[in-house]
Amino acid sequence: MGNTKHVSLNLGANEEIIYFDVLHTRTEDWLSTEISSSLIVQSEPQAAPARGRGRGHARGRGRGRAQPPVATPVAEHQVDLGEEVPAPAQTVPAGPAQAVRNEKDLESINVPLKYRSMNSFWKYYSGEKVAPFPTIFIGGNHEASNYLWELYYGGWAAPQIYFLGFAGVIKFGNIRIGGLSGIYKSHDYNRGHYEKLPYNQRDIRSIYHVREYDVHKLLQVEEPIDIFLSHDWPVGITDCGNLKALLRQKPFFEQEIQEGTLGSRPAAELLAKLRPSYWFSAHLHCKFAALVQHEKDGPSTKFLALDKCLPGRKFLQVIEIESGPGPHELQFDEEWLAITRKYNAVLPLTTRSANYSDVHLDTEQCHEFVRNKLQTRGSKPFEFVQTAPCYNPSHPVANGVFHGCYKNPQTEALLQFLELDYLLNKMPESKGA
Repeated sequence: MGNTKHVSLNLGANEEIIYFDVLHTRTEDWLSTEISSSLIVQSEPQAAPARGRGRGHARGRGRGRAQPPVATPVAEHQVDLGEEVPAPAQTVPAGPAQAVRNEKDLESINVPLKYRSMNSFWKYYSGEKVAPFPTIFIGGNHEASNYLWELYYGGWAAPQIYFLGFAGVIKFGNIRIGGLSGIYKSHDYNRGHYEKLPYNQRDIRSIYHVREYDVHKLLQVEEPIDIFLSHDWPVGITDCGNLKALLRQKPFFEQEIQEGTLGSRPAAELLAKLRPSYWFSAHLHCKFAALVQHEKDGPSTKFLALDKCLPGRKFLQVIEIESGPGPHELQFDEEWLAITRKYNAVLPLTTRSANYSDVHLDTEQCHEFVRNKLQTRGSKPFEFVQTAPCYNPSHPVANGVFHGCYKNPQTEALLQFLELDYLLNKMPESKGA
């Protein structure tokens, strides 16, 4: 395993992590799978140049803090699966989600005061610790939203820990990974990203609500997606798995399922449009597998969610995913950057929705522009840069610390690369507020 490359994907604060192998799982076996809802990818090149191969395991919810190496849970599932599971040096359940750098970041997390804790992400942010392999995460509903807003388009939240953005697509080798951060609330869906720091009691809850603008951009994706991540489940996904078993475990889901309100309608729309090979979600804290057949003899999507990472709970499982040759590293996705370039001018920053009639850039020209840029610069994301002071247990941060939103150099570099204006901290016109 000396040449093995890993990448982990996390589905939001306090949620599950999946650590997987790049190989293959038979579709007909999927509904018996027990797997987590956040993802870790491991890739191991083979002698044959056309495939990549790896092996991995999934972990469940970890209460928003970096955890020590997996030991007992891995051993239990090695017995169940009849094969050895190479544990990573360390996993980050809820990992970089709840990416709290200092005490002030805690003020931007929607959790009761008694649950506000520094945990250990700050050690990765400071460089005291380094994740042993690249970790990709999306946001949920208990995040340091001030920090994630700095990285709205995606970027390194800490060395080796990459935020996929409020919506985004990135590549690991030739595997395309897409994701949508946040949870769905219908009353905020058609609004823009109007929240401004410091967040009031309304904004601290709405900042992580999914917006139509971000979903609209994802709906423009035409090239195949291998893996998609969302925090809440696509509505209707329960029809494609063992509903009776789910209701035995979570009987209080029944009314919402009957009303068609358990889950996210935008996520269901994305599932129907993108048809990824795999879809992983979190939020509901239970194991559930589903197989979505999009049309007769057509493609299918293997859906997985898992339980919390606690003793006696089902949160760990091997999966295998096919892959091509490397390089096994994170790379910008050309199509997604082209979509970002096309739609950035109408990023809505008030309560009003985006006005797509103001989109004037041609799709193919955006692709050609990005393609030429990537050929010149390369596809690696921009380097991590600290923007806020890091927590120091010996020297608590004073109350007068900066309350606003930092301009993250990664975000600035990406927008300069795409020749776009920086809009994130732009104050709206009073008439649009």
